[in-house]
Amino acid sequence: MMLKLCLDTQKLIEKPTEEEVSKIAARIGYHVKELSVKAFASSIIVPNGKTYSPSVFKDGQRSIKNWISQQIFVVDIENDSLDNVLDTCESVFGK
Repeated sequence: MMLKLCLDTQKLIEKPTEEEVSKIAARIGYHVKELSVKAFASSIIVPNGKTYSPSVFKDGQRSIKNWISQQIFVVDIENDSLDNVLDTCESVFGK
């Protein structure tokens, strides 16, 4: 399966600063890629650590009005337990 999404061009080894986040947000919509699930996974973890958006946007402008498509939905469990995340998913999507 190939995933179409926006993938930043710059690698990060730590959380970006607020200034870096705004720069990433301004450019990421212009970098649409089509990747296998395995290539996507290796692109977003250290040492590659690229920021991504699971959506694709018209004219590279990341906004709701320019949303075109999305193939994956992502849950950030960095500061939560897997059980809480699974409970949340079940409450939203059902069992």
